[in-house]
Amino acid sequence: MREHTTFAAIARAIVAEGWDAARFVGPHGHAVVRAPRRLAVGKRVYERAGALGAGAFGAVFAYRRAPLACGRARERGLALKVPYGDPKTAEPVVESEQLVRNGARVVPCAKLKGMTIMPEMDGTLNDLVLTRAEKWSAWLETLDALQDLWYRGHGYLDLKQANVLVKVDARGELRAALGDLGGAAPVGGVAHAQCPPPEYHARACDVPVNERTVAYAAGAFLAKMLAPGVPVRSWNEKVTKPEHLENALRDLEDTWLARVLRAALLARRPLEELLALSRWGEHERPPVPPATPPRVVQDT
Repeated sequence: MREHTTFAAIARAIVAEGWDAARFVGPHGHAVVRAPRRLAVGKRVYERAGALGAGAFGAVFAYRRAPLACGRARERGLALKVPYGDPKTAEPVVESEQLVRNGARVVPCAKLKGMTIMPEMDGTLNDLVLTRAEKWSAWLETLDALQDLWYRGHGYLDLKQANVLVKVDARGELRAALGDLGGAAPVGGVAHAQCPPPEYHARACDVPVNERTVAYAAGAFLAKMLAPGVPVRSWNEKVTKPEHLENALRDLEDTWLARVLRAALLARRPLEELLALSRWGEHERPPVPPATPPRVVQDT
């Protein structure tokens, strides 16, 4: 809570200075947006250090303070997401203050003149080269963060490796948190889905936030990370029929991974059940739990 209170105070005091053209490499090649050269918080000045990445709605730039006289780097800087075009048409962002205070594992963020400001993290899952075991651990971390957010009344559908930010703790272990809260919305609302379920025929669209759509988003995220041959749909892909998905899961050599994906993508089981099933999969094929029919939550 104290960490977020400090960031919230910083966000309210930030002054953007020296606007100019900032170059970056986006989904369609080199592009330019108008962004501040500096962010000032009292006597602290953060200079724009380059682009961290770009997505469908905007580009993210790093802002860092100058190194100390001894050459040692200072504390982590700030990250600023600058929308393409008119800031008034930017994607909505869930205010993170209450979520973070309630213990949700999301990256704190705040609005700044139509942009989104947040603390800089150590990177995203896209930036890391992970073994299969490490990818499974990252999946458990991400699923845990999704469940934290769900318990606090929000669902997250824009789930992809670039939106899962990581921070290295004091023991050298990676801790995951959900970033880019433009993909989050209160349960019962609508949010942009990175991989819409097959029943939504548009390739990229806003879909209702409920247990079924959140489970599908989680399963599509896992498939793209650990089973890229499984035909889950993203914004530029065709609709996947359930029978095609079932055939692909049947062909997977890792039967436990196939079981988790089947529970997420086809049965659409709740996050707590997906997490329990995934944690069993950490160990060498544990005893099969008592057979119970999968709980499928119907749309309301």
